[in-house]
Amino acid sequence: MQSYIDELDTGILPFVDYEGYDDRYPTLSVQSFPAEFYDEIRHASRMLFQIFYKATKVFQQAPDEFALNMDMPENLIPYLHRGNPLGLPTWLSRFDFVLDTQGRLRMVEINADTPCFLIESYYANEVGARYFDKANPNEGARDELERFLKRVYERTSQENSKYNTVKSSEANPFVFACFHDYLEDLGTTQFLMNTMQSACPEADVRFLSFYDMVIDDEGILLPDGSHASNLYRLHPMELLIDETTATGEPLGEMFLDLYNEGRFNLFNPPEAIILQNKSFMSLVY
Repeated sequence: MQSYIDELDTGILPFVDYEGYDDRYPTLSVQSFPAEFYDEIRHASRMLFQIFYKATKVFQQAPDEFALNMDMPENLIPYLHRGNPLGLPTWLSRFDFVLDTQGRLRMVEINADTPCFLIESYYANEVGARYFDKANPNEGARDELERFLKRVYERTSQENSKYNTVKSSEANPFVFACFHDYLEDLGTTQFLMNTMQSACPEADVRFLSFYDMVIDDEGILLPDGSHASNLYRLHPMELLIDETTATGEPLGEMFLDLYNEGRFNLFNPPEAIILQNKSFMSLVY
């Protein structure tokens, strides 16, 4: 059956089809709401983020014992206090809302560390809206994403210059990384990478599979001998911190030690994990 799914560019959304699944990934049905409903979601997200931001500051300023009592992994705690170029605990995140039986919005969680569902929101939804002749509720959002990524690039570049990690004559690589054999992560990572390249044509933007990542005393070593100045990582922090080398060395901790030394910026920063902590939700409440 022909549908809007056939109009999706699999070069942008490569996980339309998953091996072993009878049905394609996107839903065939469409559900629309009044414009006021989308405005309410945006307003709720803005206000909730301010609350989460303030609560994160409380969390970061508390003794380490408090973090332990909030079920934060002990080996992560030393990496949750370094400042970052945007001054925000998460740079890119996604609130999840549900409607209760009275039709009221309820926020159930925030995906603050490694959010996905970006291609669907910024690209596929527009294709679906056009196919069904509906107003695109995310009109203009792609332009906002480009402006945001341009700000990320400019702020991180300023931070690199301030700490002298990059000299004016050297490359300033902004690396986007994930495990390339997981299609959803690969598509999401490349979508953000391509959007940043569009927003910042002058940027040195590169893709790197986590399988090929190498670190040395100066940071993340790239194939051409340079080092990454900035890293977008679609790999959960709670998994990264426990990564080890083939000989049993604490690879995740070594990686984050280099981050704490200012060798590179992380997008999202490690403290994004605080907002996803389920105990943190009770602190917010």
